[in-house]
Amino acid sequence: MKKLDNIGGEFESSYNTSSKKLLKKFNNGTWFTCGRHALNEIFIHINKQQVKNIYIPIYTCKSIELILRKFEFKVFYYDIDHNFKNKLKKIKKNSAVLLMNYFGIKENFKLNNNDCKPIIINDLSHSFLQEKLSFKKDEFYFFSLRKFGVFNYGGWCNISNTKNRIYDTRNISTFSQKIRKIKQKYLNTNSQPSLIKEKKILKIFKEFDQKLYDLKHPIKKNNLKIIQKIDIKKSFKIRRDNFNYLKNKLPKRYTLNFKLNAHDIPLGFFLFLKNRNQLRNNLNLNRIFCPIHWDISTQFQSKKNFSSLLSKQILTIPIDQRYDQTHLDKIIININQFLNKPFKK
Repeated sequence: MKKLDNIGGEFESSYNTSSKKLLKKFNNGTWFTCGRHALNEIFIHINKQQVKNIYIPIYTCKSIELILRKFEFKVFYYDIDHNFKNKLKKIKKNSAVLLMNYFGIKENFKLNNNDCKPIIINDLSHSFLQEKLSFKKDEFYFFSLRKFGVFNYGGWCNISNTKNRIYDTRNISTFSQKIRKIKQKYLNTNSQPSLIKEKKILKIFKEFDQKLYDLKHPIKKNNLKIIQKIDIKKSFKIRRDNFNYLKNKLPKRYTLNFKLNAHDIPLGFFLFLKNRNQLRNNLNLNRIFCPIHWDISTQFQSKKNFSSLLSKQILTIPIDQRYDQTHLDKIIININQFLNKPFKK
């Protein structure tokens, strides 16, 4: 590991290609520049089916709420329990329900009450890499590629947009590479990362997100070909090995009790502690950059529910294919020092 090697943060614009085409199961449907466009396509479709109500989890990415503002659905929010299962009890007629897998580990694609037969929308953003993924004909599916660092952009849904298959011709990948170079220049300086500079970087990424969202057409043909050739099989094992290594080394009282099944590919490793923000700031100073999944909507932050507690106390530790045991030991040492725990080889 280099002296100024950073842990965490956005993936660079690099990817491995292979003839194996592990994403070939998604050849049907439509590819977009981002997952939000894919979900937007589903909302357009169900809006034509006279859907009046939509149920979404409190604990989810805020970008879903941004898309919903364009529609006139009546939105209902539901909580999840400590096992990440939905706590939906009663669903109105003419409704759609958005369900999701959490972190590539916790499945949440079942409803306890299905009497009114709502339309089901499955968010696969954390689980689309699973080899045993199955699809039901009467349900909708979508995901974003960016969550797992497979590609800097790209989203998919299982609706075939045959009437308007226009591919975007703007060079979004050039802009993507540019902003990541700006970030790397900031991170690779000898000075400690500062909060002011971090906010500037986040502002640039928000501008990038907006540019992605402003692109209204499906993804460019050349980029689609690259996506369909991505070889991600090697990363499966690295993520699982890194997850289990941290699980065996970090204090269990500060971790979420996740156990990997044979087909699980974890998004990260997850700490759960009250002084999460202090730990995160401490790790940032040591060039370990950990995201938070997620800062939920402000209307639920003061509520007494598990979703609010998760949002306040969860911290995602990077475990992706960029990192080896040397990186993980650095993470463990810094976390244990903060928690006043000795590091054991």
